[in-house]
Amino acid sequence: MTDSLELIASSAAFDGEIRFYKHHSTALNAEAKFSVFLPRRALKDMAARKKGIDCKGRTPYIMALAGLTSHHKTFITKSGALPFVNQHNIALVCPDTSPRNCNLDKVEDCWWIGEGAGYYLNATKEPWSKHYKMYDYISEELPKLVASQLWLDNDRKSIMGHSMGGMGALNFGLKEPEKWLSVSAFAPATNPSKCQWGIDAAKLYFNDPAEGKAYDPTHLLQDGRRHNTPILIDQGKEDKFLHDGQLLPKNFLNVADKVSQSVIFRAHEKFDHSYWFIQSFIQSHIEFHSLYLHNDKH
Repeated sequence: MTDSLELIASSAAFDGEIRFYKHHSTALNAEAKFSVFLPRRALKDMAARKKGIDCKGRTPYIMALAGLTSHHKTFITKSGALPFVNQHNIALVCPDTSPRNCNLDKVEDCWWIGEGAGYYLNATKEPWSKHYKMYDYISEELPKLVASQLWLDNDRKSIMGHSMGGMGALNFGLKEPEKWLSVSAFAPATNPSKCQWGIDAAKLYFNDPAEGKAYDPTHLLQDGRRHNTPILIDQGKEDKFLHDGQLLPKNFLNVADKVSQSVIFRAHEKFDHSYWFIQSFIQSHIEFHSLYLHNDKH
């Protein structure tokens, strides 16, 4: 049952609580794990509901997508986001980066594909297509679950991510702008059909590698997809993956300019691809999302 959550662990954090859950995912046909930070307001609403008290409001949230080789604990423990989501009364939901323990062959010598590298897409090539439906999981199943079980507000949710997760955040925002009030990314892979990571992933997960263009933010812009708010992107200038040609932000920015998609792009001297980079600028991302989640822009 997708509506049955099992609490693995929990700890007090700031004015709220951090929790780690697992459940059976219909989309993934496998067990899935995610972490969540619940601010005090969300905890009070959940407690009231258990007592049969009707809660008129729900807590907004940000879906945070981690990058290659990461898991459901990575972003919530390393990003430094908790004091700022707590301050702004926003929950933070952090899914895993792929299905796990599905008896699929390990991809040797390629850490950027396989387990821990789900690319937030729906695979079409067997055996990956049996489990790798991360797009459906993030778009549909997980939001329904946190709304029904944790009383979070699916009418007020935003999305952000790092690296592969930044690519995912851009894709969800561009493909389904009505679902995500705002979008931001740290060092995203913006044109995966033109980089080695994305080319290898497309060969592994799709019957026709050209299907990968449906999960390429730059191609989506070219195909007429837009988000109606500015997209915030931070990029470190000393990022090795930027210099290796895996991220390709100029491709995305050039097309965004041509099609009038507003992008706030900030390049930072000295910073690399690490979570130290994310910690240095996470406050501004949470403040950016708060503007939309708390309706200050509407």
